[in-house]
Amino acid sequence: MNLDDIKWFLKEKVQLFRQFPEENLAVLIEKSRLVTFEINEAVIEVGREGGFLGVMLDGEAEISVTDDYGDKHVLEIIHAGDLFGVPSLMTGNKTMADVIGLTACEALLVPHSQFTNIIATQPAAISYLSRVLIDRQKALVSSLQGQEIGRSALIKSDD
Repeated sequence: MNLDDIKWFLKEKVQLFRQFPEENLAVLIEKSRLVTFEINEAVIEVGREGGFLGVMLDGEAEISVTDDYGDKHVLEIIHAGDLFGVPSLMTGNKTMADVIGLTACEALLVPHSQFTNIIATQPAAISYLSRVLIDRQKALVSSLQGQEIGRSALIKSDD
């Protein structure tokens, strides 16, 4: 995708960016990193430093956690237009879940510096990301009745 395609996609397909001024989106995209990852490849792994907001541009990936018994639990399937990396970016904690490609994927990784300079200055964006964070935390807690898997993920995230 070129710059104009990504700008259009963000404005039309990603709720977070619908109200963003064009010039802010251009800077955000230029300072971000476009990545691809393949089937079964992790773009985020549990326990790593977060430091970016991921925007899925193409493909499907799963957000999952593995419990203390080695069983994987899928929390959510994300598609083009969905965000990932929100909990660690918003809290500063290490990542609590894996994000693994189900298909070949293309994503935009917005670094923390651009998050604080551009996204965090938009009250509507912070409100939206807070809702995403809460929804992801609820999914984590409700998986496996929230007990074992939630405790294990929290321990791995240093929280």
